[in-house]
Amino acid sequence: KGAQDVARRAKALARGEVALPRLQRLLGKYDYRRRRTIEARIEQALRHAHVHRYLTVTLDGTDADQAWRLTWTVDHATLDVAARFDGVVLLCRNVPPERCARPELVVEHKGQIGVEQTIDFLKSRSRSAPCGCTPPPAWRGCQGGDRAGPAGLHFPTRLAGLTRLLMLAGLVAALVEHQVRCWIARTGELLHGRLPEGRDNP
Repeated sequence: KGAQDVARRAKALARGEVALPRLQRLLGKYDYRRRRTIEARIEQALRHAHVHRYLTVTLDGTDADQAWRLTWTVDHATLDVAARFDGVVLLCRNVPPERCARPELVVEHKGQIGVEQTIDFLKSRSRSAPCGCTPPPAWRGCQGGDRAGPAGLHFPTRLAGLTRLLMLAGLVAALVEHQVRCWIARTGELLHGRLPEGRDNP
């Protein structure tokens, strides 16, 4: 992540060095004749390039003389401060360190997407099966297989029972996915025919 932060900042500076000379060439032309408009366009260009924090821009000239001159410098102090946080991620926790050390906290945070996908898996109203294929007839009768959709239940007890079955199905699907991922990590083999056109899935 530290390398990604460095590359992202360098890319932003490069975009800024392209955008500002372009604005310099437009000063005094078209609708670039009023200070308020020019300053708004400069601010928009810098924010679009995500470089407004790292450049100090000065606009000289007035609406009367139209002798516009645009200069800019790199704010090295801000760059140094940003570089000190390259690769740093802030994670807040409500458990003591003896229960969850920093490496475990990062693993738990990265695994959050699995929980969110499981919730989406249960809430989705798609009629497709978890594997993406057409569900068998027995699944179609409950409006989407093992996914929570309109089922036409009239009694709360039946709704609660169906919800428990859906949660159990989601748990089984998660366990199967975990076993498959462990197998891929151990063997390095790909899943065959999982994607369209029979492409392998890593």
